[in-house]
Amino acid sequence: MKNNINQIFFMGLSGSGKTTLIEKIIPEISEISIFTIKFMHHAEFTVDPSYKDTRRHRNSGSVYTVCYAPNETILLINEEKRGTMLDFDELYNKLPPVDLVLVEGLNHPPKGSTIILILKNPNDFGYYKDQLAHLNVIAIVCRTKFDLNSEIQFSPVLNMMNYEDFDELIRVIRQQLK
Repeated sequence: MKNNINQIFFMGLSGSGKTTLIEKIIPEISEISIFTIKFMHHAEFTVDPSYKDTRRHRNSGSVYTVCYAPNETILLINEEKRGTMLDFDELYNKLPPVDLVLVEGLNHPPKGSTIILILKNPNDFGYYKDQLAHLNVIAIVCRTKFDLNSEIQFSPVLNMMNYEDFDELIRVIRQQLK
């Protein structure tokens, strides 16, 4: 992975609040340039409906298709035609220069990745416990405060519903940018 890109992966089960948390974080750090990546687990997912011209371009064999409009631009990569899915290095090479990349939904980020773990409840921690040893966990966020010191040492463990804890999370994120 590019060493010069600050990245934070948001891990958590479906419905844990990853998207909501990212939506709250972005305005708090809006003085920097942010790029978000949402990993979709559903192979059938597409932003390109079958009845649109861009899908017709892709169906005819185009590997790369750009949807270019006044309000947004989307690069569609036909992974099936390309033969493989982009890995993160390739994806980052296609990004414009930014200060921070926020990645949501990748269940197995590369070893050493910086992580914020979001839990629906403390019991969800067991799902990730073994995987966390190879990751740089900078915060665990849950809807309730709980103690993990008996399990493993992570700091801080934050309550998503507490404004002071949210301010602490923003401080932790800003610290990653230094």
